[in-house]
Amino acid sequence: MSFLLSGIQYAYQSTLSSTARRFNRSLMDPERYQLSILRKTLRRNMESLYGQEYNFASIRSIKDYQSKVPIIGYEELSPWIDFIGQGESNILTCEPVVMLEPTGGSTATNKYIPYTKTLLKQFRSATEPWISSIYQKHSLMGSTSYWSLSLTAQGKRNTKGGVKIGFNDDSEYFDPISRWALRKIMAVPASVAEEKTMDAWRNQTCIHLLGSENLGLISIWSPTYIIVLLEYIFENLDHLLLALPRKRQRQITVGIKTHGHTARALWPSLTLVSTWTDSVAAQFLPALHRWFPGISIQGKGLLATEGVISVPINDATATSENPYGRCAVAVNSHFLEFIDLENPSETPLLAHQLKTGAYYSPLLSTGGGLYRYHLKDTIKCTGTHGHTPIIRFEGKLDR
Repeated sequence: MSFLLSGIQYAYQSTLSSTARRFNRSLMDPERYQLSILRKTLRRNMESLYGQEYNFASIRSIKDYQSKVPIIGYEELSPWIDFIGQGESNILTCEPVVMLEPTGGSTATNKYIPYTKTLLKQFRSATEPWISSIYQKHSLMGSTSYWSLSLTAQGKRNTKGGVKIGFNDDSEYFDPISRWALRKIMAVPASVAEEKTMDAWRNQTCIHLLGSENLGLISIWSPTYIIVLLEYIFENLDHLLLALPRKRQRQITVGIKTHGHTARALWPSLTLVSTWTDSVAAQFLPALHRWFPGISIQGKGLLATEGVISVPINDATATSENPYGRCAVAVNSHFLEFIDLENPSETPLLAHQLKTGAYYSPLLSTGGGLYRYHLKDTIKCTGTHGHTPIIRFEGKLDR
């Protein structure tokens, strides 16, 4: 089985090489890449209703863009998205909307973000280099991975206008070939998300995790998520072991005698846990270390439903400000601006203009139809990689 997994992983990694090279080049010349992204975004969508409203066709420079297109939040965007939900086309983008992804954000509910194929490609331009880098740095060949999926089935949902709502699972961010490879590697199948109750979902998730003796990577959002799962596993271990082959039961029993009630006892091949490590999440890291002794923990970049702001880089640099690795601004994904929080009334800065030690709040312009969208996160610039800022998530402006 590990030989087959290694073959799939090797083939998959080879498909990521060009995206990884492009990402690394963008870190050396962020200004050029950012200008190119903005030009493409405006050119592709100048005939949309939003593009006509703000005369995208007349924009010749970044200065034009900043002066003619307003900074907005979800409240201003909501009427446009309502039109999309009603089945109208050519609203925010000329490209068809493939679905509306729900996001609660920090203060609102029932927010829906339009996704196009271009937006998904922009996400992949950040996530694929990250996947490539972790395989280069960590011994993951022949191992399985666990990526958190939706907790419970939402059912197939559509707006009244027939637009799909939400992903079935996280692998849908990727292209069909990548989805096939990733699903072969996953320790927990996407079908678990179809369980009808939370108890059934949790039980099946834990059984699949325990059954994966060669688990190498855990990628989740909040560290509390995996902590709660591990607590459930050890509280219900006798019951869960009954669902496993006897060989695997013996492996776990021996592992516990050697390593105690820790993740090391369950998964001796586990190499990396990728999770939030900044802001509020930092308070849970001591507990995470106790559950995962001697296992590397990597901080995630700033990735929201609306778009990706930063991505972990493989530069082997841990500092007092970035003890779980560094994240560079994703300058090859969307066009990004940054409000200087010390001078919020001034024109927002571009990615290459950020200063180490200063605090900012990002604006996104994406292939999904967000233009100068204020994400209302707070980030700190902690250095540079190449000519691109390294940033750390600090919290939310509105909470």
